[in-house]
Parts: sequence; structure tokens; C-alpha cells
Amino acid sequence: MAINYLSSIDLNQNELKRARIENIGGTSGVPGVSGQLIYDTTGAGGLYVSDGTNWKAVGKYDNLNLTALSGTNNGALRLMEDTTVLDTITFQATIGQGISINAAGSAININHADTSSVANSDNSNGVVLQDITFDGFGHVQTIGTTDLDGRYLQSVSGGEGVVITGTDSNIINVRYQESGSGVLNNIIQEAPTSGSLAASSEILVNKAGSGISYAAKVSLNAIPLNFSAAATGDIDLGGNKIENVGTPTASTDAATKSYVDNAIVGSLSYQSAYDASIAPPTGTGVKQGYVYAVTVAGNGAGFFDIILRPGDMIIAQQDNPTSQAHWTEIQSNVDYATAGTSSTATRGLASFNSDNFIVNSTGHVSGKSANTTTAGLARVTAADGLEVDSVSNGNFTISLDESTGGNPLSKSVSLDGTNSNITRQENGGLSVFALTITSGFFGSNVAPKDLIVQIQETSSGNVVFTEIEKSASTLNIRFNGSITNGDYTALLMRAN
Repeated sequence: MAINYLSSIDLNQNELKRARIENIGGTSGVPGVSGQLIYDTTGAGGLYVSDGTNWKAVGKYDNLNLTALSGTNNGALRLMEDTTVLDTITFQATIGQGISINAAGSAININHADTSSVANSDNSNGVVLQDITFDGFGHVQTIGTTDLDGRYLQSVSGGEGVVITGTDSNIINVRYQESGSGVLNNIIQEAPTSGSLAASSEILVNKAGSGISYAAKVSLNAIPLNFSAAATGDIDLGGNKIENVGTPTASTDAATKSYVDNAIVGSLSYQSAYDASIAPPTGTGVKQGYVYAVTVAGNGAGFFDIILRPGDMIIAQQDNPTSQAHWTEIQSNVDYATAGTSSTATRGLASFNSDNFIVNSTGHVSGKSANTTTAGLARVTAADGLEVDSVSNGNFTISLDESTGGNPLSKSVSLDGTNSNITRQENGGLSVFALTITSGFFGSNVAPKDLIVQIQETSSGNVVFTEIEKSASTLNIRFNGSITNGDYTALLMRAN
């Protein structure tokens, strides 16, 4: 039997995949409501839709033909089924615009006359196109031109020290020429590629004399740096050093390396954490006064004759320390506490989580009792319907004991026919799984009518819809076709 739906199904604009229209052998005598679809499997067959009274073929025409008709300045195509006109398309021409239309047989002819009649235009000797006009159909009507000869550059004159040469082509040469007033022939921009500037490296500077201004050459390496104005931005030395710096006297003076090294000798400078399971830092980079904090216990892989603990510090007594005598060890002298009995445990530092322990003013520690919201010390006693399965590290595993009255809220059952409460039958193209609901299978005193049933694909967990029938003690779950055992799972949920 088919699944009964007692209300409309809203797919929310989702696809209906692999659907099949109801198959019927002939439409005669078949009742239908408006919009109902069927598929006739007899005769010409096909898809039909009901208008509430009759069944109408969907998307099917016989003996379709196209006919071309000729009218006044137009042609038409007519779509017909036998002698019934289904649609007509007319092609209309506007008189006097060079387009004519006529039809003959099954053909429509559209003619377009050539209405452009503009002569070619010569654009040599500086004549170029300027204006072009078109009619409504894109035909060229007029072409305007203009003469650019009068707009060309006619001549270029040179001044003192400037020579102009050229030909009839479009190239004009302009260059400096040394003259009586000392105009330079060439100015070349050049930058040194390596090393310092050569003695011949020069720049031009403006110099006044004899009532005129002229350029003079000055060697770059002859200009002292203090002749330059104060910098207005950062100066990038490109990774190079400033050499021969004097000893600083003011707070804003640059300092030499030796001045800085001498200033920090004897002061302490924290560097980093130290893993005491390996040897301490050494080398020229380790300076007197460097301080390291121990984070991992050890004796420096035999470097120290004592055990350093987290919280201890070591201080370098000289540059590049290489032996224990070159270090000062500062120990906190308090180890961490260890677990054990009163005779075996090591007394020391320990911390306790206040969520689980109480520490009084004398240092006495006691465990907190558990409540409904806070973890702590507790004893669990299983009531009817419950059982304590295991206890591990203070965690209790409790489960329902359905044999003593425990009623679960839900239960997942594989439809594979292996459970003694599940039988499988195949009949008439259907696969039927019958679930007998008894105490111990799903709680106690639970009937099929008290259960909500949902069927899921076992592998994906996706919900599927199939027929479910309830009797006094049995759930019958029916599928179309043959179903492989274990492909589906029934989720049983108590409704009350």
C-alpha cells in the first residue's frame, strides 16, 4: 500500500528527483481533480493533466506545418496543426526606407536597397576626415574634410649656444654648442658604482661674476659634510658603518661601541629562559652580568655539581664563561611536592584547584563534596532502572537497566533481522520488518502507540520516509522492493 499524506507537501522550491508520474492504462473512466497528472501507458499514450472534468494531453501536437503568406509590404509565417491556426508572425516593412518584403511558397524574401552614394575622399597632403553623417539605417550621407597644412610647426629658432638642425622630415635636432660666453657643450649625470668618489667626480654649481651667471665645476670629494644643511629626514647608510666617531659628551651625541661596552660592564641584564638539562650558554656573545632563569631542572649535562630547579637563576661572572667558576647560581631551594605516603612523599611546593579542594589558614587541604553543578567527592547508588557499569579516575559510567524498569527516552535499532524481537518478510515486492515491543527490548510497559518512529540510512544518518503501521505490540515497517539487511536503522522515541 502507498503512504497516505493527509496534507499538502511543501518542497520549499527544492528539486523532486527520480520521481515517477502515476501510470494508468487509458484515461477513460479515471476520475481526476484540476491539476492532477497521469501517464497513459496505452496507445499513443503520453502525459495528461486534468481540468477537473476531462484529461488533456500535455505538450503534444500532430501534423504541425508552417505556411508563408504575402501581403502589402509584409510577409507572414503561420503555424498550424492540420487546418487549425496556432500562431502567426508578420514581418512588416516601412515604405520609402529601401526595404521591401514579399513571400512565396514557404519562403519570405527581405530586400534592402543600396542607398549610400558618397564619393571617396582623398586625405593626402594634410587633408583629413572631420565630420561624417548617417541616416536612420546607418547609411553614410556626407563626409567633411579639413586641411591641416596651416596648423603644422613651420620653424624653430635657436638662441645663444643652441643650434637647430633639421630636414623636411618630422625630426628636429636641438643641441648645445660652446660659444664665446662659455655655455657648456654637455651635462652628464653619473653616479659611482663602487668605492669612494674619484677625484674627477664633479658637480655644477651656479656662480655669479662679471655681471652674468654661469656654471662652475666643483669636485665632490672637496666638499666637507658640515657644509650641508641639517637633515630633515632619516638617513639610510645602506648597512655601512660610521667610522672615527669621537667620544660622546652630550646626551644626544652618537656613542661608540667601546663606550657602550664599558658602560654596561658589571650591570645585570636578563637574557632568556635556560633549560638546565643542557650546558649553559657560552661564547663571545655571552657577557658579564647576563642573567638566565631556569625553566627545566638539571645540572647542565654535568656542567654544574648541583641540581638546578625551575625558579633558580644563573649569572655570568665574566665574558665568554666556560666553567662553573665563571657562573653564580642562585637557588630557590624549594622543590615541588611529590605524591606518596607520609614517609615517602617529598614535601614542597604544591597548588590545589579551588573548584575541587578547600585549603584552610593552616594549609590543611580537604576535598569538596560534589553537588548537581560542581564536581567533587561523591558516592553513587544505582536506583531501580539504573546500573553503575564502571568507575575510572572518579568518573562513574551509569546506564539504564531495562530489565529492572528503566525506560529509555530513545533507542536505535538496526533493521537487519538478527534481533530476536525483529522478523523480516518479503511479499508482493515489499520488504517488511516487524518489531515486537516487549519489556527489555524498549523499557517496560511501553506500547507501539507510545513511540515516535524515524527511519534513517545507517551509513549517512539521512532520514527517509516509508510506511509504518502500529498494532497493540508490533511496529511494521514496510519498504518497496528488496532491502539489504542493516541498510536502515529505526530510531524509537518515547512520545510521553
